[in-house]
Amino acid sequence: MGMTAAQHQIQLDAAADLERLIERNTEAMRAELQGGGYYALEYRKGYRVVKDVYDRDNVIDQMIELDSDDFNIAVMMITLGEVEGVKRLLDLKARAIEQLIGLAKLHEDAEYTMELIRGRAA
Repeated sequence: MGMTAAQHQIQLDAAADLERLIERNTEAMRAELQGGGYYALEYRKGYRVVKDVYDRDNVIDQMIELDSDDFNIAVMMITLGEVEGVKRLLDLKARAIEQLIGLAKLHEDAEYTMELIRGRAA
């Protein structure tokens, strides 16, 4: 049995809502981490609900993991009063945040949020 046009449209709308939520959460996570704050995700893993929290410690760890040599050089440059060190750290921080966003389970978080919304509406 085929799907009606209305059912198909409902699926398209749900997929679009999910994508908008993922994009909104991605931007919120980026803003929080750039400002030194934290961002929490919740999603289902089997029957459990898992909560992941990303904060400045994760950003710094990721900066070191991405390029520990550049991180150390930048810190040394800053201690010597060289502005270039700040620029290096800011670039490395931006790369680290994007890496964390790529690793975060934003899709799963958005699916869980949509599930909660549907549950409240029912």
